Amino acid sequence: MRKFAVIFLILLLTAALFGGVVSFASAEEAHDVEIELTKTERDGKLYVTANLKENDGINGLYLRVEFDTSSLTLVNRTFGKAGEALDPIDQFDDPVDPATFEYPYTPTFAPLNDVKNLDVTGELFTLEFDLKEGAADGEYEVSLYICELWYLNDGKSTVRNAKYQSTDSYRAGGVKASTVTYEVKGEKVITEESKKNKAVIVGVAVGGSAAVVIALAVAYVVYKKKRK
Repeated sequence: MRKFAVIFLILLLTAALFGGVVSFASAEEAHDVEIELTKTERDGKLYVTANLKENDGINGLYLRVEFDTSSLTLVNRTFGKAGEALDPIDQFDDPVDPATFEYPYTPTFAPLNDVKNLDVTGELFTLEFDLKEGAADGEYEVSLYICELWYLNDGKSTVRNAKYQSTDSYRAGGVKASTVTYEVKGEKVITEESKKNKAVIVGVAVGGSAAVVIALAVAYVVYKKKRK
């Protein structure tokens, strides 16, 4: 009986070990990405670039960019090489579905013609913002969220990375991937309109000064003539 118990225990441990190995071998690693935002500021504009730094091979990527619309206006966007390779679609030029893509900026990358995972890296896109005149002074953020990430498994079935969850048609949820900050200070907020206004003010000031000088000169000439 004791010998049978020992044999049974050995068989049980072997089965458990074998089962663990099989489970580990069949477990599928979820593909993932790392995206980083960088910024530059010049001439009253803010430029924010999304860079795909790490990529395990994906077949679909849904993103959301949040920014403060009281201090920024999105005026342009361009896609980089990585973004173009992943077949981008967004609402900037021609809204596909305003109900889905009305959030400040929601780009989607879905290379439907490629039945493989793409491991490209580099620039996804660059957003160009105007700093709004009259925006409240303070520090603001531009944040990037990964709302969904898809990849193809060995059987070529589409699988979603479970850690990225999105609700309300990509206007909420997801995982914050990166953030940049920018600061608004009264004189720092320079727009084309404020440049024009400044030019007008300077012109008036210069013109006014010239008029004063001319008036003084005329008055002096008249005074000299009267003295004679």
